[in-house]
Amino acid sequence: MKKTILYVSFKPINQRYIERFCIDYFIDKGYKIYHIDISALFFIELNMNKIVTNYSYTIKDFNQLKLFFKKNKLFNCIAVCSFGAPKRQNWKVYSLLKSYGSKLVFFDDGTLPAISKSSSILVKLKNLLKPAKIINKILDIIHNKIYTKIIFDCFFTSGEISAKKYSMYNPIKFNNLDNNRYLKLSKNTNLELNNYIVFIDQNMVNHPDWKIMGNIKVDEELYYQKLNKFFSKVENQFNKEVIIATHPSANYENNPFNNRQLVGGINTAKYTINCDFIITFFSTAVNYAILKYKPILFINSNVVSSALPEPEATQCSKDFAKRLDQTLINIDNFYGKIVINRNIDKLKYDNYKYDYIVSKGNENILNEKLIENGFKNIK
Repeated sequence: MKKTILYVSFKPINQRYIERFCIDYFIDKGYKIYHIDISALFFIELNMNKIVTNYSYTIKDFNQLKLFFKKNKLFNCIAVCSFGAPKRQNWKVYSLLKSYGSKLVFFDDGTLPAISKSSSILVKLKNLLKPAKIINKILDIIHNKIYTKIIFDCFFTSGEISAKKYSMYNPIKFNNLDNNRYLKLSKNTNLELNNYIVFIDQNMVNHPDWKIMGNIKVDEELYYQKLNKFFSKVENQFNKEVIIATHPSANYENNPFNNRQLVGGINTAKYTINCDFIITFFSTAVNYAILKYKPILFINSNVVSSALPEPEATQCSKDFAKRLDQTLINIDNFYGKIVINRNIDKLKYDNYKYDYIVSKGNENILNEKLIENGFKNIK
């Protein structure tokens, strides 16, 4: 008899989530699947591109969560915990899972490069001066003294950095979803090679993480005004159109990119693999460009950096550009010729690939097999 897999998330289910955890594969294999969105337990319910399925449910409060477990008799299931690492704020959910004998599974596959040590220290010092941070830290210490530490039964990591960080779990090494998509794409995608440029969108105006981080607001009108002006400059210089690879959470009913072509999902991979170069702030979707050794133009703008905290404000893009030896410009005050570094340092790209995207030795194996094998070995 196939086991039940319960996916617990603090975001609504979307296509990327389904692909990330190979849910369709497990449904085809006969596993019983549940997905629950518990975002309302921690903050306001998130609005993003939610897919309607017959196995996904939205939980409004903790009592409803307990009733859901009781009604569906969710004993001894595999629980994929995609609602953050164990901490004081989500401990009740982890405790409920353990009380039902759940086998706790965690995936660490979206790690961004750490910012420079000096910047990290400055950020930490600023945070220490905030009273709310101090109070939360004290409460965390008290909580950790009182309650039992949550231990995972199965841990998946992609890349060497994550594998080292969680070595105490003897983690199962798999690959980032972007590599899985990359492997599945045929070499002939019927797209003209290098005939366009791709901007990897991050839904900067309405990203669901901004609500989680404290209702961050990026000026919508100014943001798109600056971006579109820059894209026109890029198109004029390179005589190629800029195509927008939309973020999974974005819903552009009215195209804000001056009617430029929008693509998404698996098409983000297809177009990135075959483009001339990509433009991005600090999206992890640069993985496609790295796997294919494509040039990357990192950008920043004051309209973004003034709204976001560090490291997202400036340090992520700086660290990306330095790590990959690629160009970084601020589009607000850039008036010269845009220089693209086409002399790719393959060693740097490969170092990033094996540090953050794939697990060496498993990079040519689809995640479906790696994840299923991991689930089968849970004791």
